[in-house]
Order: sequence, then structure tokens, then C-alpha cells
Amino acid sequence: IYLATGNELFKNTADYWYFGTLKFASINKENCGYIFRDEPNNWLPNKGILTGIAGIGLALLSRQNKQFNNWDECLLLS
Repeated sequence: IYLATGNELFKNTADYWYFGTLKFASINKENCGYIFRDEPNNWLPNKGILTGIAGIGLALLSRQNKQFNNWDECLLLS
């Protein structure tokens, strides 16, 4: 949204979640260090694009590579 609007609030929010996502990773190599809460006290790997590691990977890649920032079009988000 920041790229479309230039609004600094969106940039700050994107930065917050980008660096927060990196902090959430564990040292566990399985599922790239991310697990997801299915129910209270039940954590599972999730490889999906909407709520799993595939979506995290796409979001992190789009931050690193400006030419890869339109992947969200497949989800009709832009």
C-alpha cells in the first residue's frame, strides 16, 4: 500500500511487520523456523500461501527484490 500511496504510515507499518516476522522465526530448521497456531496450545507447520510459510516467503522476497513486488495480484490484493 505504501508503494501505491507514498503514505509514510504504511511504510512504517510494513517495516514493523517485516522486522517482527523475522523475529518470530525460531532456530528450528523445519518449516523454515515458522509454526502456526491452529487452536489454543496447538502449533503446527503450515505450508500454505494464505496463512503459511509460502506467504511469509513471498512477503519477505518482495521486500528484498523490488521487481518481485506484484505477486499479490494472484490474490486480487492490488
